Amino acid sequence: MIRCFSLSVLYLVLFTGCVSYTSVIADFNQGLGVVSTETVGFDGSTRISVTPAWVAPVDLSQVCTFYLGASWQSTQPEHVSLEYKYLSGGDYCMYYTGFRSVGISVNGEIQTWSLGDTLFTREVVGTVESVDVAASRQVHTIPLAYLRDMLTADSCFIRLFTSEGYIDMDFTVTHIQNIDTVFAKNALSDFVHQIDAVN
Repeated sequence: MIRCFSLSVLYLVLFTGCVSYTSVIADFNQGLGVVSTETVGFDGSTRISVTPAWVAPVDLSQVCTFYLGASWQSTQPEHVSLEYKYLSGGDYCMYYTGFRSVGISVNGEIQTWSLGDTLFTREVVGTVESVDVAASRQVHTIPLAYLRDMLTADSCFIRLFTSEGYIDMDFTVTHIQNIDTVFAKNALSDFVHQIDAVN
């Protein structure tokens, strides 16, 4: 199993001597789980997207830097594209994580998808105290109905197979004591509500 670590906790350890806990957390959460709607100029279709938000690891003693977002377009109203993002390394220790496949277990029923080439980028996290990190991204399409099943399931786990092993996440988690962040299930619920409002 891939070793998980917390960039957010690391930031707090490094920076709370300089800025307040609240300002660091608020800064780190900027841009997570933001739902937006736009009209596509090419064909006039409607596009709704939600920026990746945090997914809790199954082992809560570890905090993975794994995020899940999505997009939907009115030209393909029955499908959504899920966006997986994983942050690894930082500043002087940059390394990238390739994605191989993903499995999603909804109430014990598992579906698995192979993933294509991983997009590797670098991005700056935070503005009060910024850190340059390696970001791995991948997108694949699922039925909108399946996303609805994920959101209403009693149990929903995501296993992402990577070049380093695998990462297990619990999609149903929407709150963890003492961790103030934007959770993917909450953000994707808002995303689906926005789709329903225009579809």
